[in-house]
Amino acid sequence: MLPGPAAEICSGSVDRVDAPPVTRRKLLVAASVGLIAAAGCTGDGSPSPAPTPGLTSGVSPEIDPGTELDPDAALLSAARRDEARVLHLIEAVLLRHRDLRPQLSPLAEHHRIHLDVLDTEVGVRRPPAVPRTAVAAVRGLQRAERRTSQLRGGEAGTAQSGELARYLASMSASSAQHVVVLDALARALPGRDARR
Repeated sequence: MLPGPAAEICSGSVDRVDAPPVTRRKLLVAASVGLIAAAGCTGDGSPSPAPTPGLTSGVSPEIDPGTELDPDAALLSAARRDEARVLHLIEAVLLRHRDLRPQLSPLAEHHRIHLDVLDTEVGVRRPPAVPRTAVAAVRGLQRAERRTSQLRGGEAGTAQSGELARYLASMSASSAQHVVVLDALARALPGRDARR
């Protein structure tokens, strides 16, 4: 059950959403406040666990130590995923309940704007740190693919839906194949390093 206004909107008891126009400045302020508020939350009210050094940014600790990593990368990525999830949910509701378009379309547009801000203004699209040598870069990709394969494989084992389990298992297998391809590539590069 959704709280307050969200429940009224989803139940159809609100006829119209009167919202003042959203300026870029208001949106950035609201997004910043939301990001700050969400920074210490896990969703169940408990504090976020301490980040694991080198893993919060999605980059291995072996990545070039001289490269500065964005300390907010994990937070921004999570915020973007959550915005996309809510937008996807709103769009699904709109597909099933077309009569709610007048009330829900502005909300969907707000989430599209949030995603745009996160993608362009805040810097989610900033390229990740990349090692100086091609071999180290490929080995970093290999570690990321191995981790992704393990995560998707574990998720496939816990999925309730058979369709989702098959899709996650397929993603796991794809990443496992990428590990093999990247290993062969790293071994073929000049100045290769046999470390994995």
